[in-house]
Amino acid sequence: MYNNIGLTTPKGSGTNGYVQRNLAGLRPQRVDFKELNKSLKHGNPDFKPKAANPELLLHEQKRKVELDLLKLEDELKAAGMNESEIQDNVAKERKQMIRAVEDGQLHYETELEKKDSHQLAVDKQNEIDRFERAFGIN
Repeated sequence: MYNNIGLTTPKGSGTNGYVQRNLAGLRPQRVDFKELNKSLKHGNPDFKPKAANPELLLHEQKRKVELDLLKLEDELKAAGMNESEIQDNVAKERKQMIRAVEDGQLHYETELEKKDSHQLAVDKQNEIDRFERAFGIN
């Protein structure tokens, strides 16, 4: 007997004591799949792709602007500018770049491996929209 399953001893039972799983037993069916299948057959799916959070996407773009500004600051230091001129130039660039990002004129692309769930949701929604336009779906 292992884990309290089977005979304590096979002696006198006419078997060797080996315990197998009952393959003929039926397991209860899951109810949640039945309802999902019904909703899919009627053309009214209860699920939709997860929408992206635009605030998080905007924050990611602003973070990339700050990264570019740090690179610019390093280049200006290497060029030999004094600290006050560097800060003035960086502040001016920051205003322009942040305004361009918020207006949608400046957009940084992300690599496929480094995309977060919100960027993937935007890409999926664009793919669905292209598909619907191609087939003339509402």
